[in-house]
Amino acid sequence: MWLITLVFIIVIAYTEYFMVANDKIIWPIVIALVLLFCVAYAPLSISLNHSELVLKKIIGKISIPYHQIEIIEPFTFTNDVRIFGSGGVCGYIGIFSNDEKGRYYSYIGEVKQAFFIVTKSGKKYAFSCENAPFVIETIKKNIQHGRI
Repeated sequence: MWLITLVFIIVIAYTEYFMVANDKIIWPIVIALVLLFCVAYAPLSISLNHSELVLKKIIGKISIPYHQIEIIEPFTFTNDVRIFGSGGVCGYIGIFSNDEKGRYYSYIGEVKQAFFIVTKSGKKYAFSCENAPFVIETIKKNIQHGRI
């Protein structure tokens, strides 16, 4: 992720140099904003505590209490449409949609370790982490045991 960020910074700096010389500064600014979005919302880690799943990001976090989880299952990322966000740079981050799941928020770094959560309020999330099957089973056990 950091190598990609460094490459983008070099490209932006190089583009900025030539665009400023021609009074065309808008594209480097747009590219920089997209890059900042990708880096700021990139998932850093997922942790499980006694009552919730927590996704930590560079800016902010998402907490989902176990008692709010209606469905948790492995997720296959195929033919999904990106509505807004990054489709591979720093992960699959943003709002995506597919025919089966509908619209969902994606915080996927590694597609082979992805899982899908639907909350009782109808929010849908796709996450990924190391050892996703263990995370899925741990959350299912916590839901079954009524831990809140």
